Amino acid sequence: MKFKTRQNSKLLDMRENAMEMKSGIYGSTLVSNLKCEDLNDIKKSISFLLQQGKNARKTVILSDPAGKPKPQLFEEIANILQQNIIERFIGIGPGFCNNKTQFNYENQAFYKGVDELLEKEDLLTFEEHFILVAGSSKSNFQKLDYVFQEKTHETILNISLDNLIHNLNVYRSVLKPNVKLMVMVKAAAYGSGITQIGNLLQANDVDYLGVAYPDEGINLRLAGVELPIMVLSPEQSGYEAMIRFNLEPEIYNLRGFRAFTEKLKKSASEFENPYPIHIKVDTGMNRLGFEEHQIDELIEQLRSEPSVRVTSVMSHLAVSEDPNENEFTLGQIEKFERIAQKLKKELGYSFQKHILNSSGISRFPDAQFDMVRLGLGIYGVTGDKELQPKLKHISSLRSEIVQIREIEAGETVGYGRAEKASKKMRIATVSIGYADGLDRRLGNRKANMLINNQPAPIIGNVCMDMCMLDITDLTDVKEGNEVIVFGQNQTVQQLAKIMETIPYEVLTSVSGRVKRVYLQE
Repeated sequence: MKFKTRQNSKLLDMRENAMEMKSGIYGSTLVSNLKCEDLNDIKKSISFLLQQGKNARKTVILSDPAGKPKPQLFEEIANILQQNIIERFIGIGPGFCNNKTQFNYENQAFYKGVDELLEKEDLLTFEEHFILVAGSSKSNFQKLDYVFQEKTHETILNISLDNLIHNLNVYRSVLKPNVKLMVMVKAAAYGSGITQIGNLLQANDVDYLGVAYPDEGINLRLAGVELPIMVLSPEQSGYEAMIRFNLEPEIYNLRGFRAFTEKLKKSASEFENPYPIHIKVDTGMNRLGFEEHQIDELIEQLRSEPSVRVTSVMSHLAVSEDPNENEFTLGQIEKFERIAQKLKKELGYSFQKHILNSSGISRFPDAQFDMVRLGLGIYGVTGDKELQPKLKHISSLRSEIVQIREIEAGETVGYGRAEKASKKMRIATVSIGYADGLDRRLGNRKANMLINNQPAPIIGNVCMDMCMLDITDLTDVKEGNEVIVFGQNQTVQQLAKIMETIPYEVLTSVSGRVKRVYLQE
């Protein structure tokens, strides 16, 4: 299948201020750097490709570096490529064409320009590849970026990997020496994308990842993540797969313990050492975990099962963010210490202890123990009001205006005629609805969206695929303008307050049909 070049206004709108990763054509993943000017930029781009596409088939498409590159530079580029496992290489520009003898790939091609590539390459051959498109600002690679990206509707969740790393470092700065860090990536990394975030965290040396269910951990393994992974809610039907992919279960009752050890016995020949498990104790959350009066029986069971070894004992705080509940939280911590000390004494060996979540990490530093569990905080939201100003929101949900119209006084808008115009109005229809994660509670003027940093009320009932905004009093608003649902200037906390819910729900409700675009400077 050849691509016929055509003009498209979207080519003019491509971002050029960051490296991006997004879904590509035919099941591929596209990594693009449209300001790849020199050898350092090429190294950075390839490093990011290798980090995210560890186990994938990889294609690298490079333009000539900026300026007048010498032959030695192409030799260096060839050496960098040869040091890594890359299936296919395409060089674009007279420099690559004149120095193609430097390259020794079985699958390689060289073209004078982007249009020649699009004329001669069959795009189906890029199916399920990780594709790096890295070109200088004068290379016309915006066209390649557009061609190779998946064509979906214009609602996009931008995710700043730089901001995520910033937040990670903020929390590291408040950790005591030698305290390990587990980062929670359950629920698709709180809506951000589990494999992309997992690979980034692995590259930034976190100690553990936490997921809710086995399939999340399996997806991480298939994406090349080798970190220890704890499964918070392991179901018995998933034990066999967990063992196969070396996922570590949280054990919270005797029924689960017995079922897991029975499954282990059938695979005992595969393991030289006891299998690591995490013991969850309940200290007041009253959700999951062994109660204190069950600990003696648990110890007896652990002693009788040499196939497993406790790698950590954990609990969960219920109100760590609320200063008014400090007494309750300190009581949880005291109870946890008491139970953990008993387990250590009776089992005769040490294990890691962890109880703190995001808010607890900063508010209760004396309870950091051996490890902490960082959840919502790494995504830029915390209940700790003192720490919040230091964090950066990593997500920005954006859509666009698809139509603008004027209505007269007395006319109505949307399903149920929920909005009735009291005067002549100008309204904008935006391509985001409740199927994308825009909650219906935000309609009927409960919340605004931002257009050119101007608040526009959501009017009428939110529809499945779109909603309408009142832009009567706004200036310089046109069809095709970007609309921000949430981000740095309108936060998920603000929307959550309107919805009378928590930021977790806002983030995790963003639909899978919304395209994720990962940005990194």
